[in-house]
Amino acid sequence: MSSDIDFIREWLNVTTQGPEQKFVSFITDDVLMRFPYIPAGMGGDINGVEHATTVFREVWKGFPTFEWHDVVIKKIEGEDYYVSTGRSTATRPSGAAYANDYILLTR
Repeated sequence: MSSDIDFIREWLNVTTQGPEQKFVSFITDDVLMRFPYIPAGMGGDINGVEHATTVFREVWKGFPTFEWHDVVIKKIEGEDYYVSTGRSTATRPSGAAYANDYILLTR
């Protein structure tokens, strides 16, 4: 990757489509992901590689197609954080359309 922003952009693709091996190469053993609006039963906090991989295996099954649009990634000056915004269009296995807007904080 040529920059942190390039890394985050690729990370967005890997989290939505895999493959698992690449996903695992992007995270550390102590990864912590917080999703305050994640569906019940999946948990709001995802801790560690094994937990993250288990959750994202299900995510990948749930979206045969997934595309990011209008992604903007900005570094928070003086901090080791980035804010990303964007939207998605996707399809569910049933063929139903899915779309969402996102705001992500990444370190």
